[in-house]
Amino acid sequence: MTAFIFILLSLFLGLSLQKVTGFRGAGPFLTRIVIWVSLPAFVLAKIPPLMQSSHALESTWVGIVATWALMFSTGLGFTWLGRRLQWPENVATCVTLSVGFGNTSFLGFPLLESLLGKESLQYAIWVDQLGTFLGLATYGMFLLHAKTKISVPEQLRKILTFPPFVALVLAACWGLFGGTVQWLQEILERWSATLAPLSILSVGLQVRLQHFRLGKLRLPFALALLWKLIIFPALIWSLIRLTGPDMTGLAGRVAVLEVGMAPMITSVLLAVEAGIVPELALALLGAGVPLSLLTVPLWSFLLQ
Repeated sequence: MTAFIFILLSLFLGLSLQKVTGFRGAGPFLTRIVIWVSLPAFVLAKIPPLMQSSHALESTWVGIVATWALMFSTGLGFTWLGRRLQWPENVATCVTLSVGFGNTSFLGFPLLESLLGKESLQYAIWVDQLGTFLGLATYGMFLLHAKTKISVPEQLRKILTFPPFVALVLAACWGLFGGTVQWLQEILERWSATLAPLSILSVGLQVRLQHFRLGKLRLPFALALLWKLIIFPALIWSLIRLTGPDMTGLAGRVAVLEVGMAPMITSVLLAVEAGIVPELALALLGAGVPLSLLTVPLWSFLLQ
C-alpha cells in the first residue's frame, strides 16, 4: 500500500509543480538525470550481488521469455494493425515503446512483494534485468534510432553507448570477476534510490490533460492498454498452464504479473524525448499506472 501511495503522490506532486515557474520544462531535464545517473546506478547496485546468488535464475526463464515475447509481439502486432487501420505515422512504434515494456522494477517489485511475498523478488529482479531492461537497452533503442533515419553503424554506436547498457555490461563483468565493494555499493544504492521519485516526477511534470483528448488516437490507446493489462497476461498464463503443473508455481505467477504491469516509465520518457507521438505515450502511462493498481491484484487473485 505504501508503494501505491508513493506513486500517486509523486504523480500528483509533478502535476502540481507544472504551475510553478521554476519547474516549467524541468521534465526533460529530470529524464536525462534518470538515464545518465539513476538508472545506471540502479543496474550497478543490483546486478553484481545477484550474480553472487543466482539460485533462482534457472526457474526464472519463463518470466524472461515472456517479457521478450511481449516486446516483439507488441511491435509486430501493432505494426500490422496500424497499417491495416491506417494509423498516423509512428503510432505503432509509440505503442511498442509504451506497452511493450513493463514497469517491472519500482512498481513491479513492491506490488509483487505485497501480493506474492518477499520470495517472489528473487525471480522478479532477474525478469526485470534480463528481460525488460536488457530489451530496452537493445530492442527499445533500436526502435528509437530507426525512426531517426541514421545509418546502421550509428544505430549500433548509440545502442552500445546508451548509459544504462554500458552500466549493464560493467555490472556483469563486475559480478563475474569481482565482487561488491561496501562503500561503493552504498553510494550506488543512494543514487539508485533516486530512480523512482525522479522518474515519476518527470512524468507528472510532462503529462497534460490535453494528452487524454486523443481524437483519432483513442483506438490505439484503448487497444494498447487492453493488450498490456488483460490480453497478453491471459495468453502467458494459458501457455504456462499448457506446459504442466510444474510451471504454475511462484515463478509462473511472477511471469504473469510482471508482463501485466503498467507501461515502463523509462521507455515512455525516451519516446517523449524522441518526439514519437508524445501525447499518446504520456496518456498510456498516465492511465496505465492507476489501472494496473487494479488489474495486477486482480490477476494475483485469479492465479491462486
